[in-house]
Amino acid sequence: MPKIDYLNDNEAKALLNTVKDVRDKAILSLFVDTGIFLNELIELNINSINWKKKILKITKNRKREIPLNDEVYNALVAWSKERPDCKSEALFITMKGEINRVSPRNIDRLIRKYSDDAGIDKNVNAQILRNTFAIRFLKRETSIDRACHILGISSLRGIRRYVKIAKGEIEPEAEELGHLDTRPKVIQQLSKLIPRTPKEAKILKVPAKVGESDITIGRDSIISKIKENLRKGISTLLYSGLGIGKTHILKHIAKEGDYLFINSPAPAKDFLEKICQKYCPDWRDKLPKKTRSSSKEIIDAVVQSLQGKDKKEEKKQVLVIDALDRLKKSDIDLFSILLDHFVILGAADDLPDRLKPVWWKMKRIDLEPLSDESTKALIKHLSEGMVIENHQLLETQIATHASGHPLAIVEMMNQLKGLPRVKDNDVRAIHHEAGERYVEIKNIIFLIWFGALVYRTFSLGTHSFENYILAGLLTAVGVFLRQMIRKF
Repeated sequence: MPKIDYLNDNEAKALLNTVKDVRDKAILSLFVDTGIFLNELIELNINSINWKKKILKITKNRKREIPLNDEVYNALVAWSKERPDCKSEALFITMKGEINRVSPRNIDRLIRKYSDDAGIDKNVNAQILRNTFAIRFLKRETSIDRACHILGISSLRGIRRYVKIAKGEIEPEAEELGHLDTRPKVIQQLSKLIPRTPKEAKILKVPAKVGESDITIGRDSIISKIKENLRKGISTLLYSGLGIGKTHILKHIAKEGDYLFINSPAPAKDFLEKICQKYCPDWRDKLPKKTRSSSKEIIDAVVQSLQGKDKKEEKKQVLVIDALDRLKKSDIDLFSILLDHFVILGAADDLPDRLKPVWWKMKRIDLEPLSDESTKALIKHLSEGMVIENHQLLETQIATHASGHPLAIVEMMNQLKGLPRVKDNDVRAIHHEAGERYVEIKNIIFLIWFGALVYRTFSLGTHSFENYILAGLLTAVGVFLRQMIRKF
């Protein structure tokens, strides 16, 4: 008969006393006090425990019910209070990174860790812990049938090897065997007087995956205005600073209307080729037979194709173009031709003077940051399925740092993804530059320039030649900086 390794009472107590983590304590207590198989422990779900009857239900191949002693029951109760509500129905889940059911590797690693910490000079694994329970159980259990049921053993041969060791090696301290209980006597008595109640676990519903362009919280009125303009054939410019959500709205409208979305009008040739591929697939055949064609020739091919379709279609096609402020001054004439033949919905972070001929032909809509109410609604939507200890703190922290910027809200929520439970310290650690307040540099340069002019006039009145020259230099610097800002 092959040798059976197991832990004696002292070793088993030392192992359990070493464990401080609530989840790991419940796992090791189950092995030592129920003798379940490794795969059975991994497959346990939150409904595998009958808390009222203190019974563990095994529902796989070896179906059975195992009674729980006070120590393992209390260990499971403690874990039920610590286990975060999540989308998984597994009883034991990973606590770092994305939440998953524990794996055999996870279990094997924690058993070896705690056995080393307890100073046990054996290669302890899940099977040895099962052996430990089986031998201790058979030292006090006379019914072989009951032992087979509890251990999930179907053959007498499988149980006899445990019986032989149990009856042949009675240890002195095991005269009054029962379940192994490592708790102090006072705690054992208190647990009988004041039984602990578990926390009912909840399986969180995972929201349907929402596409990036499908979330329009706080933007319905703006989207309605834009759609109305497009229906009337009015080219529209959506204007705001970075991170306010222009691109998001453009993608949403392009997807909903099945419009061509282009992320930039530069370089012009690539931009025009994308339009050609959509509205004039044979555009290359219409170009003059030479090595390279000009942007003017490409756009003429598109216009000719559209003019042929316009006879059948009354409405103009819609183009959705992001980052219009990247358009070069030399391409304004080409873009103006597009404005004559398409309805264009565009967006820009800035409105440089060089592109005024473009802005004049489009109806401008200013996009403002989200309101406080919309900010909270977006945070609530993005936090669905997450376990958050203090939702009020989360709202306050993100609202403060985001300043109504949707992109900042999304990025800060992404910082919390993967955490099994979002604690207060996690929330306080999130940060975003959108919450920083910067002084407008244009205003500072204007003040320097204006101050230099006043100083120069004062110097002229006091006949101070040196101060007059210095004031003139400061004025020149102010003018230079103003021109640089206009340029960029």
